[in-house]
Amino acid sequence: MVELTEMKGMKKTYQEIEEKMGDTGRLVTRLFGQLPYLRKGKVGGWKDEFTVAENEYFDKIYQQNMEGSGIEFQFEL
Repeated sequence: MVELTEMKGMKKTYQEIEEKMGDTGRLVTRLFGQLPYLRKGKVGGWKDEFTVAENEYFDKIYQQNMEGSGIEFQFEL
């Protein structure tokens, strides 16, 4: 399980999906079939991807959907 959930393992799985399924596989592993869902796998990497406005929007939607769940995530170390 650890191997499959490490970045190396996930990238291998995504590559296998793309090889087996072609364009359909790329729709599964990439946003709009272009931008890969898996990036660098580094804590805080989202800061290189999100604009301030996108981060504020995410925070708003996250709070709305997680309210009352009792589940909390730490997004930064």
